[in-house]
Amino acid sequence: MAVGGDGRAKLRSSIRRVLAKHEYPPGKQPGAISLPVDQMKSMAPQAAGAASSLSGPRGG
Repeated sequence: MAVGGDGRAKLRSSIRRVLAKHEYPPGKQPGAISLPVDQMKSMAPQAAGAASSLSGPRGG
């Protein structure tokens, strides 16, 4: 399952707040924001698979 646009937007917003809080240089922010977003995209399928295997079969 891919992360939707809302999830990516929230992640970018959170990263921007952290960067601003720690006075990260504005010129370097685009790279600092895209790296975790790209990492999330590559890790999301693995995390979704792990989460579904942990839930186990559902039944009564």
